[in-house]
Amino acid sequence: MKITPINNYNYSLRNFQTTRAELPVKSTASQEIRLPDASNYKANFLPSFTSISISDEKGTPLCSGFYRDYPTLFAVKKYIEKNFEDGCNIVVGACSSGEDLISLYSMLDDREKYNFLGIDMSEGAIEIANENIYGISEFCRDGFLLDRVSGKEKELKQKFMEVMYPTKGCGKVLNLHPVFGEVTNIYCSVRPEHLKKIKFICMDLCDYKPDSPAGVIFFRNGLYQISENYLENVLYTPDYRPDNNNKKEALRPIISAIYENLADNGIFVIGSVPAEHFYVADNYLDESQKIIVDKVKFFDNAIDYNLANPEVEIYKKSPLYDLLLEDGKFKPIYKSQANLEEKKVKVPTIWKKVK
Repeated sequence: MKITPINNYNYSLRNFQTTRAELPVKSTASQEIRLPDASNYKANFLPSFTSISISDEKGTPLCSGFYRDYPTLFAVKKYIEKNFEDGCNIVVGACSSGEDLISLYSMLDDREKYNFLGIDMSEGAIEIANENIYGISEFCRDGFLLDRVSGKEKELKQKFMEVMYPTKGCGKVLNLHPVFGEVTNIYCSVRPEHLKKIKFICMDLCDYKPDSPAGVIFFRNGLYQISENYLENVLYTPDYRPDNNNKKEALRPIISAIYENLADNGIFVIGSVPAEHFYVADNYLDESQKIIVDKVKFFDNAIDYNLANPEVEIYKKSPLYDLLLEDGKFKPIYKSQANLEEKKVKVPTIWKKVK
């Protein structure tokens, strides 16, 4: 049976607009399937075909995708080429199966100057990254790579194919999300001549001790997992209350490690998902450190989920920002767009080491 693709899907996380081509796909489902509308909260965060296949025993979300939050990636590319003309080490923490790393690598004009290291605590993620077989599906946010595209998307697709080549093998990527059934799309791998500049290892970023400082360290959309700042609980749990996890202190070790391992004028890149920037209050805060927010105003669709508890307490000041600004160690130099339900807000995604 045919699975209907989304037409005119709005890739709002990357500011892309794509009209999908009709692609032949297979499904074991007995009826036609259509994905949720792009305005749906979870549809906007659909990970890549490869990342969907990863199984993590700890239950940690392993979401990635090629060229996600493209404006931030482009800003990183320009900063690297201007400030590290002779090359540098680029470390991608919480790298999942490697799509972020490959995306930035493909965008650089003089790639051979740079060494890339992907780090993730998930053995499953690193196993797939080292297997070097990536699946691209029309149902995921990087599905534009399958389309007949123009403009910026066409340029990205050309960059992508400079470092990737089609492969018939599907490896571990075949383990798909149940909603899609078995689909036929494409599989690809990093070309051998580029693999020598890329390495993936399983470890905690806090344990990373480089021989020389990194010019760039990524840790995108993983800090909220460390601090257990799950905004979904606010939306979907009627009796949600402040938790017992000290979010600021949970983040401190990794922020300290990143600061120590960055070169002078190096940059730290974080994600644009709302949970990285808006923190639900914990029990370590006094009343002066938190504010009460009307969920219906904070999340436009909250009225659909939870009328029993219409308010939520959140940090007045982000514990992450506090740590980054502490003692003048970092300053924000670039803001990207986060989708807070139907709202679009600017959040700092690139922080420069200044001390």
